[in-house]
Amino acid sequence: MNFNGKIYNSLTRVSLFLILIVQLSCEDVIELEIDSANQRLVINAQISDKTNPEVMINKSTNFFDPISNPPISKAEVNISDELGNKWILQESIDKPGCYINNNFKAKPGLFYHLDVKAENEIITAKAFMPKPVELDSISVLIEKDIFSDSLLPKLHAYWVDPKGTDNYYRIMLYYDDELQTGIYLFDSKVSDGASIDYTSFPKLDQKELPNKISVHLWCISKEVFLYYKTLEEALTDGASSSSAPYNPETNLLGNALGVFAPHSCSHTEILVKGMP
Repeated sequence: MNFNGKIYNSLTRVSLFLILIVQLSCEDVIELEIDSANQRLVINAQISDKTNPEVMINKSTNFFDPISNPPISKAEVNISDELGNKWILQESIDKPGCYINNNFKAKPGLFYHLDVKAENEIITAKAFMPKPVELDSISVLIEKDIFSDSLLPKLHAYWVDPKGTDNYYRIMLYYDDELQTGIYLFDSKVSDGASIDYTSFPKLDQKELPNKISVHLWCISKEVFLYYKTLEEALTDGASSSSAPYNPETNLLGNALGVFAPHSCSHTEILVKGMP
């Protein structure tokens, strides 16, 4: 590989790492622009039926300045729904580049629109917020590990998939109220109407179990699901090969990377410290 190729692949991995840090501030992950000569806006817009909206706006950085990933201030950010309701988001005093509205109340089953004006760019998006699916329970069971034959704790999440509809999920994992990295996804293509026992979580260390484990079940649209799925693939491919990862599929219109992700949510938690 020539020098330029090395710079290109290194830049891609630095970008993925940086956006992982940026997006955890709004509980999410996004790929950054690869070309250092063509910086772009990076938008992570999250609205939920359980929490106030947050729209994080940053600018993509480059290989030669990997620490700086500047937040974008003085943007105009609006969210509206198909019923004609509109909310203006203001920049947080405590978190530059993060736009909020404490009076926003989302209702599942509606389409929502995002409008952003920043850095002489106009970015728009439209996405559906599905109705919530109740997370029944979670449990930690001691099971035999198929690789080591040892008995290890394993996390399970249970819910019933609604029959007759295509359902898409993102699962958010917290240890002692701290969001864990990783993208956990599930769809109902082969489980329509079935009882789900989801176990695709990272292994638990029995010697260092958290006091509390919380699981949040997000119901998302197909377009948002595809974004997270292609993001997961880009991160995996970038970590396991010398080829440069690709940008995930975005539902944003305009010169920006990221996602507009309306979601309904249910959650539950379990105390696990001290289990045998």
